[in-house]
Amino acid sequence: MRREGSRAGARAVAAALSLCVAAACSKDSPPKPTSKPAPQAARPDTATGDIAVVNVDGQILAVSLDGSTKPYVKEGAGWCATDNRAQVIWYTSDDELRFVDLKDGSSHLALTGVGEYPVVIIDYGDGVQVGSADEVVPDVGLHVKMSETPTVAGKILCDGDAWVYCYTEHAAAQEDKEILDPKLEAKRVKYDALKPGTGLAALFTRGAGRKLTVEGPKYDGPDKLEIDAAECYEDPESCGAIEALPSTPQILKITVGNSRGDYYHEDYRLYDASTQEFFLANDPSKRSKTPPKDEYGIGVEGMLVAPSGKAYLKGDVIATWKKVVWHVADAWPCGWIGPLYRVSGPRG
Repeated sequence: MRREGSRAGARAVAAALSLCVAAACSKDSPPKPTSKPAPQAARPDTATGDIAVVNVDGQILAVSLDGSTKPYVKEGAGWCATDNRAQVIWYTSDDELRFVDLKDGSSHLALTGVGEYPVVIIDYGDGVQVGSADEVVPDVGLHVKMSETPTVAGKILCDGDAWVYCYTEHAAAQEDKEILDPKLEAKRVKYDALKPGTGLAALFTRGAGRKLTVEGPKYDGPDKLEIDAAECYEDPESCGAIEALPSTPQILKITVGNSRGDYYHEDYRLYDASTQEFFLANDPSKRSKTPPKDEYGIGVEGMLVAPSGKAYLKGDVIATWKKVVWHVADAWPCGWIGPLYRVSGPRG
């Protein structure tokens, strides 16, 4: 049975999710769809370099680093994620999973009957995927397996301590049986019965050789930073451990705390090695020599670094490593045009 949470199990989940690259891996709730979509091809007229993609009140917008915007979808979008391999923006609207083709801006139906607020997983195999794959949430994911013959199925998440929210036990013939919650079982059965649209195979074929993630200079500095280990209750030796962002090796993710609760909790802060300063992702202009308090649980999880490595998306903020360049309250990050790097958190 899978009821027991463990430090090793939580770390294994985080490792398995290291290639998950879409904004939907964030644990925040996606925006609520408002009405039917009206797609439109767009890039900001003044755009040079990195282009972010965000959802603002059901609109999917292209945003340049100078703040100029234009819509890809004018209304009705919910969850969204960019996909550099297929060169599309995936999004949900009402009961549908759709995609905008970045080559011409046209919108296409991928699946119908997905329900409200699906946990979408676009899976290319070998651990490479777009969309959420948090194994420790009490839900069933919409798992679209991309191939020359695409398939769709329900993926039961519910790992670790989420087991108790998903399953009951039934003793029969002296053997414990795991019984999935009826609502989740109905969702799994529904997803298993869905048939993929005809365009998915073509997306898989044209994406051959393209990458979802960005690669860049590798970090070659020390593997640990000396910091106060007072907040590392469970594993003091791990405090100060360094993980570099491959696309931006001067920006580091530093372990500043850990504890054990419903799963193994780890806390991270961003650190600029060029200035030897810490900062929070919601405002990189506010810096300190010691790890700042994260009163609002901002963290680093789901942070999306731009193809150039010079900017990032985190929640409703677009920023360079020095300052915020765009912010709209409650905006939802879809990703970047081109390959990106996703910063993992304590649960992937």
